[in-house]
This record gives sequence, structure tokens and C-alpha cells, in this order.
Amino acid sequence: MSSRTTRKRKIQIPTTDTLPDKPNKIDKSLPETIYPEETRVSKDFFDKSSYDLARALLGKILVHKVDGELVKCIIIETELYPGGDDKASVSYNNRRTAANEPVYGPPGTTWVYLTYGMHHCINISSADHGGAVLLRAGEPLDGLDKLMELRIKNMKMSRDLKIKDLCNGPAKLCKAMGIDKKTCNGLNVADSNKLWIEEYANEGDIERIISAKRVGIDRSGDVAVNQLWRFYYYNHPCGTRREPEREEQ
Repeated sequence: MSSRTTRKRKIQIPTTDTLPDKPNKIDKSLPETIYPEETRVSKDFFDKSSYDLARALLGKILVHKVDGELVKCIIIETELYPGGDDKASVSYNNRRTAANEPVYGPPGTTWVYLTYGMHHCINISSADHGGAVLLRAGEPLDGLDKLMELRIKNMKMSRDLKIKDLCNGPAKLCKAMGIDKKTCNGLNVADSNKLWIEEYANEGDIERIISAKRVGIDRSGDVAVNQLWRFYYYNHPCGTRREPEREEQ
């Protein structure tokens, strides 16, 4: 598999890139941008292979209604776990338990799990049997004050937090978006009124999508480790781990 080119809008990060000195106080003067009207993706959007869904989700908007407010981020990095013979998938060899049942649900079903017993990560099921896509990173879009409030909640250390770092990782994305296992696991984003996916109305500059190796699966064997099943926007400031050797191809 090689990196491909796709037409997406160019990402713009707000100019104010840090929180106030006291992170428990949110700066209400932070800029809010007026965006064009968005629309939810159709149910059929999710009815595709894990590979195709992982690529299709890039540039879409993840929306969560939390505490009566809408928070939004643009999905800029994904990772696919198709199940079957993929040893890195939770459904490897058709393993099925109460815990991973959502990945066997209808396309668009959320599987939210805890990693290290404390950090949430969100996946969206595909048409593959037991297949799903991990949302790895996002660009903060709307509800910035709420995103910041949620992200710094219960932080052990008081420090500046850059806006680009609000959602630049699967656990960070969930924390900033207020996504947890208790309230968001097993929802179907195709028809949920709490959590859903929207199209972005604008298309802009051409940006490359990089195909790269997945992260944190070293014990899954060489075949799984070497699959280029992570996708991200080239040189995006909100991304996680870049692979320069892939970007040069």
C-alpha cells in the first residue's frame, strides 16, 4: 500500500495556542470561528471495509453533545483493526466477548474501552466482521472552551496546554471530547443524538494522506506490525507519530 493524494480542506489552528496561567480558568476571549453548515453522514457511509472507513473518516467531524453543549473536532488520524487474522485486533480469530461485542455491531457502532485502566479510546465498527477503526487524533473545531475545560479536568500538574495538543492522541481526544465507556460505548453514530459524524462543508487545498504502521502493537507479530493501516494528514500539527520515510515516498 502506498500513500495517496486526496482533496481536503487545509487545517487552520486558532492563533491563541496556550491556556491562561491557571488552567482551571478558561479564557472566554479565545477566538471562535463561524463555520459553514454541516450535515451528518448517512448510515451507508459506515457500511464499508475497515480500510476504506479509516480513510473516509479523515476530514470528517466528530460531534459530541456533552453537558448540553456541542464539542467538535476534525478527525485527522485513524487506525484500522479489521479483525479476522489480524493479531492486533481485539476480535482476532473471531474472538468475541461481552467486552468487545460492539465491534461486531452494525457499521457505525462505537466501541469505547479503557487502556491502562484509566484512559478511554473510541473505535467505530465497519462492515468487516469484528472490524473497527480507532480515532487517533483530531483538530479542535467548535466548543473550544468546553474542550479545554474537559481536557484539563483532574490534571495532576498545572501547565500551559497548547490547543494543538488537546486531541492529539486517542486518549486525549476522548478526554477533550468528554467521551467515556459509561456514556458512549455501544452507540451507533449513524442515528445517535448524543454522538455523531458530520461532513465538513468546505473543500480546500490538496493534502496528502500518509499510510503508516500502527502504534503500540509490537507484540502482535511481524505481519500485523508491518501493515500500513494507520492514516494521517501529512505534516498536520495535531497528529501523533509521523513516519518521515513514508512521507518521502
